[in-house]
Amino acid sequence: MKELPDRKPEIEYPTRWGYRVIGPDAQAVRAAVGEVLAGLEFELEESHRSPGGKYQAFAVQLVVRDEEERLGLFEAFKRHPAIVYVL
Repeated sequence: MKELPDRKPEIEYPTRWGYRVIGPDAQAVRAAVGEVLAGLEFELEESHRSPGGKYQAFAVQLVVRDEEERLGLFEAFKRHPAIVYVL
């Protein structure tokens, strides 16, 4: 098996970035994304629903200015009570 280099990928900013956010209540997840990204221009699209309908996944796309903003938004999504998973 080939080893991957132990270094971070080089990302040129600003860049278009995507997150996948998942939660049990579609309306609450939509509202959470709006809260976290208040004042930013973004796209939100339903991407998947679990077979039993227990979870709803959304694809979020926006332009991030730098690594600090990219990671900060990830953490803000992670902390929001309406969002169970962030990818």
